[in-house]
Amino acid sequence: FELFAVPTDGSAGPTKVSGTAAGGGNVFGGWEVSPDGSRVIYRGDQDTIGTFEIYSAPIDGSSAPVKLNGAMTTGGNAQTGFQITSDSSRVVYLADQDTDEVVELYSAPIDGSSSATTNTSGRM
Repeated sequence: FELFAVPTDGSAGPTKVSGTAAGGGNVFGGWEVSPDGSRVIYRGDQDTIGTFEIYSAPIDGSSAPVKLNGAMTTGGNAQTGFQITSDSSRVVYLADQDTDEVVELYSAPIDGSSSATTNTSGRM
């Protein structure tokens, strides 16, 4: 499965926004457009088959998607579901990114400009 965007006025055809996936990689667990309409966030195993991560791409396909999560520990995955802040600046997601089977809350800039940070108030 891949992700495409089409202008609502039909002025252009579909543009692939999910980038090139590793052989057999897919978009999984839904997608969401940022409140300002500039980016689409999705979950997939785009880089490593079976490792689900969070990606952000310009909705117009003008540049390649960026991975929002940090390096995943062996067996780690981003969980289904994520939230974009109302000002379209950050994405909040759950993952067992640092320790397998220990799900924590993370936050990352929507454009991937810096590393994701973890919730320091406790584990989920």
